Amino acid sequence: QIIMHQKDQPVFGILRVFDRLHVMHNDVNSNKLNSTDQREKTSGVHYVNAYCDYGFSADSYLKIDMDYLNTRTTNDQDYHIGNGTLESRNEAKNQLYAGRLQFVTPLCGGTIKIGFEASYTNNDNQNIVADDATIENSLYSTANIARQNLYAGFLDYSRSWGEHWSANLGARYEYTDFDYSVDGVKSDEAS
Repeated sequence: QIIMHQKDQPVFGILRVFDRLHVMHNDVNSNKLNSTDQREKTSGVHYVNAYCDYGFSADSYLKIDMDYLNTRTTNDQDYHIGNGTLESRNEAKNQLYAGRLQFVTPLCGGTIKIGFEASYTNNDNQNIVADDATIENSLYSTANIARQNLYAGFLDYSRSWGEHWSANLGARYEYTDFDYSVDGVKSDEAS
């Protein structure tokens, strides 16, 4: 028979859990353990979006869209049970830069769209386990980094003839470069 008491206390991004464990055998208390699990989370986000719509005439215009996103999250855990301890930290940093430019104008009785877009993402995730852990576990420190660059150019032409006929012709060229590394070693299979 196992009896467990648990109490949660969230305090300004800190969560503390206190457990008292009683092990009973034939109605006799054979073991008693206390544990504490303290977790603290901090995070921050920066996001910027900008755009521009500029009309040269009623049918010709330029559109520009840009985005920037930067997030950072840290999770700390400090776990104690009896005389054993396990401390760990997870740090995640994510960035995104993206932009798109598009120019639209009449051409030969139709409309042509010419554009370019690009994006860059960087995801950096580190899991750190303190070396002085006294609890047996299969956790180990690791760092994963994923980076991607994407570039694309596109061209689209559309034209209508009367009410029933129209045509679209388009082309797009896209280049993507993705790199993934684990503990500072590039993974050729995932990249």
